[in-house]
Amino acid sequence: MNFEKKMLLRNRSFKTLLITDAFSKFADSMDNVIVTLLVINLTGSSTSTGILLAITTLPGILFSLIGGTLSDVQNNKKIITIVTMIQSALILLIAVFVRINRLNFAILCIVLFVLESFSRMYSPAFTKATVDTVSKENYQQAISTITTIGSLVQMFGNALCSTLVSFIGYTYTLLVNAISYFCASILSTKLNIKSQNSIENVKNGVESVINSSKIKEFLSEIWSGIRYVTDNRRVFGVILTISSINFILAWFDVALPFLLIESLNIPVESLGYIKTVSTVMFVIAGVFVTKKEINNYRKAVSISIAFLGTAVFAMSLIKNVFVSSALWGSAAFFRTIASLILMTQLTTSADDSMIGRVMGVFMFVTSILMLVSRLLSGYLVSYLGAPNTFKIAGCLFLGLTFCYLKVVPNKQTLVGGSNG
Repeated sequence: MNFEKKMLLRNRSFKTLLITDAFSKFADSMDNVIVTLLVINLTGSSTSTGILLAITTLPGILFSLIGGTLSDVQNNKKIITIVTMIQSALILLIAVFVRINRLNFAILCIVLFVLESFSRMYSPAFTKATVDTVSKENYQQAISTITTIGSLVQMFGNALCSTLVSFIGYTYTLLVNAISYFCASILSTKLNIKSQNSIENVKNGVESVINSSKIKEFLSEIWSGIRYVTDNRRVFGVILTISSINFILAWFDVALPFLLIESLNIPVESLGYIKTVSTVMFVIAGVFVTKKEINNYRKAVSISIAFLGTAVFAMSLIKNVFVSSALWGSAAFFRTIASLILMTQLTTSADDSMIGRVMGVFMFVTSILMLVSRLLSGYLVSYLGAPNTFKIAGCLFLGLTFCYLKVVPNKQTLVGGSNG
């Protein structure tokens, strides 16, 4: 296993992919914070915040299956390059609207909808590119490394975003955000991916999209991905579990900033610093999963979800910002462990030719649940308050622990990164 790790670190294509994703994750972390701050400052409403986040979830329903199928038949290097360049341009457009004092809730919704529509192409393409770059034996190590590095840059991005907004305002903070996406786009042109798709498959994939006579064939490829997932109990169970976790986590996009205001009595601009605490724990959890050999993944996932629920429930009872931050960090730690194990199982359980479509189905299901969740979260916070929303979320996580054990087949699988 140590030899495999060294081979991974010597893989120049993987290192380029890792750096490209780091710039993309840094930009993601910034716009996640800044968009929340913008909508709260524009509307001051938890319901509006939930509506905006729900609108940005719609592209996942509309384009995830298309993006997943394209990643199985198209040039993923080009997809990553084009998507990150468009993300950069759209963030820059928001900066222009802020600069000329013309940004409103409707414009923000429209621009973010377009941005997220293109973003749905990134995740399947990146996952497929990773599989094409490293061997399956090294995939657990690869995904843990990507998650750890990504968490480090997200930690920095969250803290930097709040600091920049406080000192230089939204316009220049958005400019930094756009530049990061631009750097990811430029770096992706240097990728050397040895795709497992043949030239003929890529050609057929292009024709499937641009030739009207091939549309039916392309839709058939999408349907084959859906059937593959529904026929594979393990893959379906893992997708259902991760999507359920994300359904509950999506509440916190609205509930967390309002918990700061309602229970902790601190400015909403402190959101970036609170998120930094959770990102530190993302890093620690990523290192833990990389180093730790886990032989019983069902036990590890169920315990992690249970601790996640306990930490979230406890946050609803605490009025101290430092204790709340520690609990939020603990929740992030156990959430990351569960997610890493589940995502590794999802990818390694699928056939290589179906990975993109499996990711597309996963994103499609998750997007539907998150759309409902984000609409629901705004009303929950408005009518029940942020603390009660956290209580409900904690109870649901605890219930999910038992559902997971029922849905996913009982099978011992090695998902750890090291034997020693």
